[in-house]
Amino acid sequence: SMARRLTHSIESGKGFVLVAISARSVIGAACVEFMDAERKIASVADIAVTESKRGAGVGRGLLVAIQDELQNLETTTLILEVSSSNQNAKRLFNENGFNEFSTLMTKSIAAESDT
Repeated sequence: SMARRLTHSIESGKGFVLVAISARSVIGAACVEFMDAERKIASVADIAVTESKRGAGVGRGLLVAIQDELQNLETTTLILEVSSSNQNAKRLFNENGFNEFSTLMTKSIAAESDT
């Protein structure tokens, strides 16, 4: 869950959390984790925007803030994973310079009948 990832990033010191606030309410958050000890590669472990604020630029603002922070830390690469069905997120990431480089495939291993 996002709460678990946020807690882990903060407690481990291996990442950081950004929070978007409007009218004293949290409207979005992003969790970034470093993939190496040198902090050259970072991963957006999670990014979320409240449903009522989606499409209002909150996710874009979080991405810009993440990139600004990583530039200050001299991180060279930012990666993230997005569901193939999440077209809005894919569009946001593409518009912000992310390129697809891998496809993750899954298969259910539920017991199949032998009939």
